[in-house]
Amino acid sequence: MTGIIHSVNATSPPPASVIDPTLLTTAVDDMEIAHADAGRMFPDFIDLGAGLISGLTLVPVRDFSFAAPLSAIDHLEVHEHEGRLTFQATKTITANDPHMEAHFPDFTIFPGVFILEGLRQGVISALGEFEGLLPEIHSVRALHFSAPLLPGDQMILDAIIEPASTENSFEVVACCRRNDGAIAARLKVEFGYGRTGVA
Repeated sequence: MTGIIHSVNATSPPPASVIDPTLLTTAVDDMEIAHADAGRMFPDFIDLGAGLISGLTLVPVRDFSFAAPLSAIDHLEVHEHEGRLTFQATKTITANDPHMEAHFPDFTIFPGVFILEGLRQGVISALGEFEGLLPEIHSVRALHFSAPLLPGDQMILDAIIEPASTENSFEVVACCRRNDGAIAARLKVEFGYGRTGVA
């Protein structure tokens, strides 16, 4: 064995083991906190590299001020497969959301631009910061709406984040569907860190 084992009543000679009940208690407490934290409802990362995450820096976004005043997703699951990140974001559509009443007065429907915003918030939450910058939309390459999202529906947004190309830009391909299986929208959006494509 290489290293140090802290224990309450070790019998092996140092440095193979060290008797240190206080440090051991702290380690056990930290382990219990980590175990409880790992079981929370909204983990930052799931199944990255099948556990082989050596060399990766995972920086979760905990300040969601970028989303104000609209939280376009309720839940996010992030996965990694064969070098590509994927995520699924969900949101329950409710009639009492402040933006719903005016869109439209006689036929309440979830605004299509908020599907795009849900994709943006999912990408930001999945990737986090890079050199102090958050990923932003550079251009919308394709966006096709095919079914409405109505109060009571759940929006399910499945996205694939393609590997970065030049100048830290990358493409995200997404499909938005309702909980009844109907496709609501398909999107292909270019993201990048830094200046957006909006003047």
